[in-house]
Amino acid sequence: MYHHQVLLKPGALTLLKLLKKRNLKMAIATANDEELYLPCLERLGIKEYFDFFADVNLVKKGKDSGEIYLYLAEKFKLKPENIMVLEDMSTCIKTAHDHGFFTVAVADGASKDFIKEKRTNSDLYIESFDELVGLILE
Repeated sequence: MYHHQVLLKPGALTLLKLLKKRNLKMAIATANDEELYLPCLERLGIKEYFDFFADVNLVKKGKDSGEIYLYLAEKFKLKPENIMVLEDMSTCIKTAHDHGFFTVAVADGASKDFIKEKRTNSDLYIESFDELVGLILE
């Protein structure tokens, strides 16, 4: 699926271009294995937007532990409160938020039953990346 079917969410490329143009560092924190996510990022043409990649195999704990976010904060040499985490999974949103990161909960069809939790455990809830682009450009 990752090699051939996964698509970018609407507005994702526009957001990546905007953040890169503003010289912001970006990373991917994923529960997927490198053999899955790297070919997907390359196929979608977005790998070059990211400065770091971290998967749960690297930190030896799941995304619900917070270790992957803390690892990337260390790589960026930034405190969690100075990092924005965009996430679509409610448990990961809560984890990042509980560890002090500025969290943006992204709507997603696969987690539509968890909208209340996403809103409660995030600093911002967005329906799409286009919405976030609009907020940044305001």
